[in-house]
Amino acid sequence: MARLNKVKILELVITTVIVGLIVVTTMYWISDYKKAKRDEQRIADIEQIQKDLVSYFSEHRTYPETSDLYNVISNIPSDPVGAKYSYEKMDVDSYVLGVCLEDTRSADIQSYSKADAGNYTVGSGASQCTCASINAYCVNQDL
Repeated sequence: MARLNKVKILELVITTVIVGLIVVTTMYWISDYKKAKRDEQRIADIEQIQKDLVSYFSEHRTYPETSDLYNVISNIPSDPVGAKYSYEKMDVDSYVLGVCLEDTRSADIQSYSKADAGNYTVGSGASQCTCASINAYCVNQDL
């Protein structure tokens, strides 16, 4: 009888360990999936802002001042976690726009970091990177 109880306890422990591993693996996968989706949204947002900047430039023959971006271009989305995207007007006809990604950029996503943009810092605080890093997505215009 005591041997039967030990076998049942061992079966229960093994089952609990297996279920625990499945739960941990699923949570890890869901976390990675959410990061990837937020990064996809960031890239799509940057591309939309870039289109808006082209429209602004065609109308005004200059890009907005660094501090004015969110005032002169309407409906600029916020980063999925609520931060603002980094933008800096470099000259009348050039700018750098970027965001730090939560994961490294996949090889098929090109980040445009010309010499003047490569060392440009995007993000703030703990979420800071440079356009040259593999976890940044930056675009720039240098006419």
